[in-house]
Amino acid sequence: MMQSKLLSTIIIITLSLATLSCRYAKNKCEDVKTGKFKLTTVETGTSYITRSKTHQTEVNEQFNYEAKFDIVWLDGCTYELRNKQFISGPEIFRGVKGDVVTIEILDVNDNTYSVRTYIKSSDFVVEREIEIL
Repeated sequence: MMQSKLLSTIIIITLSLATLSCRYAKNKCEDVKTGKFKLTTVETGTSYITRSKTHQTEVNEQFNYEAKFDIVWLDGCTYELRNKQFISGPEIFRGVKGDVVTIEILDVNDNTYSVRTYIKSSDFVVEREIEIL
């Protein structure tokens, strides 16, 4: 009987902590829903991202690339980039018309946040760390 109560208490505490952790992560996602950010990769160098409530603009001076997207939030930490407006850059960056990019915010820290990115028209999935400017 005593072991059963102890086990029940441990389960309740574990579930409560997990719920609080999820709420904390979702609240932290609010910190990066809008703002200016910097993504640096070996493949493409540095890209600057400006995000408002409804749009995201990406600029990479190395490739003379610029694009603008509509943002659709799916939940507190996941959003889609849709209706890409290719402004300039190499044709390879144009992408597939009508493609949707899904970004899941995994973690938010003081100066960076981590994301997992999916492109619906391919098997492309990548995790990146983005600097908060």
